[in-house]
Amino acid sequence: MCIIACKKKVYEKEMPTYGETSTEINGVKWSNDIKDVIYDEKGFSFFAFKYKEVGGVHTVFEILSFHKIEQTKDRQTVRAWIIGQPSSNPDSIYLDATFTTTQADGDVSCDLFQILETDSVNNWIQITKEEGNYNEVWGNYSATFTRHSGCASSPYTDTLRMRNGSFHFKFK
Repeated sequence: MCIIACKKKVYEKEMPTYGETSTEINGVKWSNDIKDVIYDEKGFSFFAFKYKEVGGVHTVFEILSFHKIEQTKDRQTVRAWIIGQPSSNPDSIYLDATFTTTQADGDVSCDLFQILETDSVNNWIQITKEEGNYNEVWGNYSATFTRHSGCASSPYTDTLRMRNGSFHFKFK
């Protein structure tokens, strides 16, 4: 028998903030704090969390994430993350992004949006400035996402066009 448990709530103030990101989703301004940054041999990843208050508790409601961003100022193409992609082959890992939502009190997943690869002109990220050997990073991005799975209570359409995206973070 195996019992797995996790902390029921993740409080917004308990998580450090590394920076911020903003974009327009289908023409509507969207901005959030970057709450996690991960560096590894393939590059870095960042995760922006949006919170909502449920019963007096701030819970994660939306997550925008970019994975495996190379440490270069060249414009990089963002691809779709393939569900079930084998993680045992590090050479198969490439720059991708996802946008997810939750429902209820944040414990139930709702939407999973993946990059629409046929819109490759608009799926990119670019570092515009860095300091301290990528300890602090500024950049821009654009992405088109389509819904891979969702729920009836989703506030989003099946296609999300993120335009005029920018980010800045400082790894602590």
